[in-house]
Amino acid sequence: APPALGVLSDDDTAKQGFALLQRSIFRTKLKSGGVECGLSRMGKTRKSYYAVRVGREVGVYNTWEGCRSQVDKYSGAVYKGFSTAAEAESFVGASQASHARSTYGRSRSYHSGSYPQRRDREWCSESTSSVSYSQPSYSSWSDTVSYDHQPPSTSTSPSSYSGTSSSGSRSHSRPTVYSDGCCLNNGRVGASAGVGVYWGEGSPHNVSEKLSGPQTNQRAELNAAYRAVQSAVDLGHSAVEVKTDSSYTIKAMTEWLGKWKRNGWMTSQSAPVKNKEDIVRLDNACQKIDVKWTHVPGHSGVAGNEAADQLARAGSFK
Repeated sequence: APPALGVLSDDDTAKQGFALLQRSIFRTKLKSGGVECGLSRMGKTRKSYYAVRVGREVGVYNTWEGCRSQVDKYSGAVYKGFSTAAEAESFVGASQASHARSTYGRSRSYHSGSYPQRRDREWCSESTSSVSYSQPSYSSWSDTVSYDHQPPSTSTSPSSYSGTSSSGSRSHSRPTVYSDGCCLNNGRVGASAGVGVYWGEGSPHNVSEKLSGPQTNQRAELNAAYRAVQSAVDLGHSAVEVKTDSSYTIKAMTEWLGKWKRNGWMTSQSAPVKNKEDIVRLDNACQKIDVKWTHVPGHSGVAGNEAADQLARAGSFK
C-alpha cells in the first residue's frame, strides 16, 4: 500500500538525503554547453588556480578572468577551480594525451584568435604543443592554430613555407618562447615602445628593451618576434615555437609575406608595405630556423604572454 500522507517511504528518504548531500558538497553548473565543477561553500577553499581541460586554450590559469575567456560560449567546455597548482595541472594532464589525439578529429571550427588553415606554401597544419613554467605557475597544451615557417631547402626559394615540422636531419626539439611588443600613447606625440621576449622565469635570455626607430605598436611586435627568433638561432636551436598575441605579426609572416614579395612590396591597394625593413629582417632570421607561429589571447591570464608583456612595458620606459 502507498505510504500515508506526509510520510516518506525509505526510498523517498534516501533520494532526498542524497539530493541534500549533493547540494551541500558539490555544485554543478551548466554554462554554454560546458560543465563547471567546484567545491561548495562548505569547504570555503579559495580557488587560486583554474584548470581548463576543454576550451579555446587548455591549461591552468591564475585568474578566473583568464579561465573564463577560454571557456565562455565554448561548446563542451570543461573546467574546474583548485587551491593548488599541482591539483590543477593533474586535472588538465589527465586528459592531455587523449586530447592531443582527438583535437584535429573534430569538425573544423575556428574560434576567436585562430586563423583558418590554407593549403598553400605559405601556411601549414595546426598542431598541439606543451609548455610549462614554474613561476608564475602555468601549464598549457595549446589548442590554437599554429603555423610552421621553415628555412628553405635551396637558395632559390628564399621564402618557402612547409606543412611539415622537420627538415632532413634537423632536431625535432622545439622550445617555446613568448614575444610581445607594446607602445604607450601609440600614434601620438611622445609615444614610447618596448620589446619583450620571455623564455622562462629567471632566464638570462629574456629580453626587455626600448624599441629603436619609429615608436609604433606594430614595429614593437615585429621586433619582439625578431628578437625571439634570433635568440633561438643564437642559442643553437634548429626549431622554435614563437607564441604571440599579435595577429598582425603572424599574418604578415604566414599569409601576406609571399604576396608582398610577388607584388614588389606593394599591398593589394597598390600602397607601399609598411614596416618593410622590420618584416624583411624577421623573415631573414626565419630562414635560419624552423619557426612555428602560435597565437595566444592577450591579457587573458596566459602566464608566458603576461610575462612578455611586462618585459615589453618595462622596456618602453628605458
